[in-house]
Amino acid sequence: MFSVCNRFLPSRQSALRRFSVVAIIPGLTFAGIAQTQYPPPVTTQPTGGASQSQSAAPYVSTTQPNSPAGVTGVSSRYRISPGDELDISVYGAPELAQRARVSGQGEIYLPLVNKLHVSGLNIEGAQSAIETALREGNFVNAPHVNIAVAAYANAVVVMGEVARPGSYPLLGAGKLFDVLSAAGGTTPTAGRVITISHEDGTRQNVTLGKDPAETMDANVPLSQGDTVEVPKAGVVYVVGEVFQPAGIVMDQNIQYTVLKVVAMAHGPTRGAKLSKARIVRQVKGGGTQEIPIPLDKIVLSKAPDVPLMAEDIVFIPNNTAREMAGKITQTAVGLASGVLIVGAQRF
Repeated sequence: MFSVCNRFLPSRQSALRRFSVVAIIPGLTFAGIAQTQYPPPVTTQPTGGASQSQSAAPYVSTTQPNSPAGVTGVSSRYRISPGDELDISVYGAPELAQRARVSGQGEIYLPLVNKLHVSGLNIEGAQSAIETALREGNFVNAPHVNIAVAAYANAVVVMGEVARPGSYPLLGAGKLFDVLSAAGGTTPTAGRVITISHEDGTRQNVTLGKDPAETMDANVPLSQGDTVEVPKAGVVYVVGEVFQPAGIVMDQNIQYTVLKVVAMAHGPTRGAKLSKARIVRQVKGGGTQEIPIPLDKIVLSKAPDVPLMAEDIVFIPNNTAREMAGKITQTAVGLASGVLIVGAQRF
């Protein structure tokens, strides 16, 4: 074998917005679980190689000195699996850049090196193995190899109410909370019952509990090919003449009523006109319905409390405003749209 080159020399080189309206948070806490802060999606372009796939997973390995904090740590935990697609580049040698798929035997094919076993290695280990093969074969003098995972075979799909839906590799123990954290955490309106669909067609429902013990029980292990779906929880609104207008994320185990949500909003103000309270309800076909509620009688137990449905808006006008036909719904919807909603759980 002759040396392809000795000319290849290595070279290494949030403001908080203030809101005037605070939402009510149901009594659901997850003590003892710290949210993992992952870096935003990172992509790299091998010198002279193909562009990064549009469907690439958000974790891309790099060992450059100016890499974003945390990326190398993530790549260190991921183990390459058969079926993964790797973008491989050699610094200073653009002709050696290529995309390679890991075979069922855990090998990749490199033009000069031939086959190399990389399955089970982390990204840094695979880079080191390729560097060793190039150096010992006298193909490149002191090579520096970079690998980016273009597509993960050993991945879990996360859908629904998470910050960044997509495919994520199984890292470490490969449990539910790890994948949810990798997806940026659940949204404020995420529901508590998460559905996991397995490759064999079975489905598993996991309920996020109200205390730390129940919460840890929900941190179930996942397998490659699983799909995690986080549903949207129902929300009810109470706006108008209450002390703390609120968007309330509903707990499926609790029956929400007009009196309950008004109490959660810290009660009506002295200027509230309880006899003119309304529920603005969404109806099929995209319209709305106004439902009068005798809140003045309900608070005195002279009339039955009224159950609420998801997306209902409880609107309490003030006692000096003139009732304007056709304006109740518009006013209620406008007030509800300005309410800050904080979810029952975050990862």
